[in-house]
Amino acid sequence: VGMVFQQAYSVMRQFCQIGVDIFLFLSGFGIYHSLAKSNDVLPFYGKRFTRLFVPYIIVLIIWGIAQIFHNTTGGLRGFVYSYSLITFFLLGVLSEWYLAAIIPLYLISPWLVKYIDKKREGLYVLVSAAILLSFGFLLGEKACLGTKYEYAFSNVNDILIVRIPMFLTGI
Repeated sequence: VGMVFQQAYSVMRQFCQIGVDIFLFLSGFGIYHSLAKSNDVLPFYGKRFTRLFVPYIIVLIIWGIAQIFHNTTGGLRGFVYSYSLITFFLLGVLSEWYLAAIIPLYLISPWLVKYIDKKREGLYVLVSAAILLSFGFLLGEKACLGTKYEYAFSNVNDILIVRIPMFLTGI
């Protein structure tokens, strides 16, 4: 009976992941329309990063103060490292993966929109490139078997790379 519940939980958990894909699609869609209104890149970046980092830093300060009383992060240095967002790419840490993942997508968005606007078939090229990138990461993951990067490659591929086509479809 326990095995049935475990399998049902696993299926339900996978099904609920579709919310991330929907959010990535809507994010790409919103970015396209934002850049269609104004193609000025600096205000676009300013608005995106303000919306991302101001709430993140406020929550981090509150969380950091709470962590001081529990001393579970290895001090200030451990806390900063744990929540620096780079740990997703280097170690595969999933605590703040969405924010770490959306930043590179936001960084390349103006150029993606410009490319797609110039060539309508550009979307198909970009989605195909993202799929190939995912296969490349899968091969990289296999090449890293048994190394300290295996877990990070696996998580970045499973969590981010395979979802890039959904973001591009939104754009």
